[in-house]
Amino acid sequence: MRQSQLDSVAEEMGVQKNILIVSSDPTFASLVERELGPDFEIHAAATDIAAYALMDAYNYECLVIDLSARSIAGSATVSGLRISSLTIPVVALVLPGSEDRLPPGTIACISDADPIPYLARMIREAISA
Repeated sequence: MRQSQLDSVAEEMGVQKNILIVSSDPTFASLVERELGPDFEIHAAATDIAAYALMDAYNYECLVIDLSARSIAGSATVSGLRISSLTIPVVALVLPGSEDRLPPGTIACISDADPIPYLARMIREAISA
């Protein structure tokens, strides 16, 4: 069975898509979870070490990294996770002007006054691509 067929079967069965969010902001993951809705299961990690432990335990459809000013996870997380070696989509919430410093293949979401709806849309698009 091809991956697209497996995804269709999973959707019909009501299987949630796993998303890993790396952010030192404890409210960030819950805001994204609320915006994405019940079709997604959100796991949160505050550090790259915690993210690795979760990636060993679960299969994720997408990795989201909060690199905005409110998060201290930042560049240590980017280098610690070796983003360019991951095979899942990576969406990074970044400050304006810093998107050019992301590893190749990373999807940049510019942090503005209310980035959560835009970020949720980018996550959905990254998973469906």
